[in-house]
Amino acid sequence: LVTSPDTQDRTQYVCAGWVMTGNDPASGTATVFSMTHTNNAALYWLWRTNYLLTHAADANGTIIGSSTGWHALGSPVILSASASRYYHFDQWSGDIAGATNPLPLRMTRPWQVMARFAENRTTNYGTPEWWLAQYGWSNAFETAAASDADGDGVPTGAEYPADTIPTNRDSFLRLQGLEGGQLFWSGGTGVFQYLEKSSNLFSNDWK
Repeated sequence: LVTSPDTQDRTQYVCAGWVMTGNDPASGTATVFSMTHTNNAALYWLWRTNYLLTHAADANGTIIGSSTGWHALGSPVILSASASRYYHFDQWSGDIAGATNPLPLRMTRPWQVMARFAENRTTNYGTPEWWLAQYGWSNAFETAAASDADGDGVPTGAEYPADTIPTNRDSFLRLQGLEGGQLFWSGGTGVFQYLEKSSNLFSNDWK
C-alpha cells in the first residue's frame, strides 16, 4: 500500500503502478497490492514527478497559455503576457526575471511567475495614456498632450502632474492672491504642491 499523490511543498509524486520480478503478476496499476509470499520476489513501485506551476499578473494585464497547476517533470509550458489597453508588458518577476514574451519554460523544477505591466506614456510630457483616455482622447496621444484643449494656457500634458482637469479652463495651477501674509492658490488636490520664493524673479536662486 502506498499513498498517492505524495505532495511535498511544490513537488508531487504520483504512483503510476508497480512491477514485480520473481512472481506473478508482473505488473499492475493500483496503489494497493497483495500476494501470497511463496518464493523470493522483488516489487518496485513506479513514481511520476510533477512540479507546480503558479502564475499571476498585476492589475494591468493577464497571462494566457499554460494553466496554473501540476505539470509533469520535463514537460514544456509557455506563458504569454497580454497588457490591458494603455499599458505594455514590462517584465517577469518571481522565479524568473527578464522580458521575453511569450516565455517558454520547461518543468525541470517548480515555477512561480508574475507578469508586470507599465503604463504607456507620451514622449515629451510623460503623460499616461489612460489619463488622457479619461478625458476623451483615444489616439494621437502625443498630439493631445502637447495641445491646450481647454484654452487655459497650460498644455494638456502639464495638467497631469498638477492634478488639474485638462478639459476645464478654470482648472489649472495658479496663484490667486496674497492676504494677511498668506498666499492662496488653486489647482489639483491629489498631488503635493511646492511653493518656492526668491527675492529676484530673474534669478535662479529659488528656495
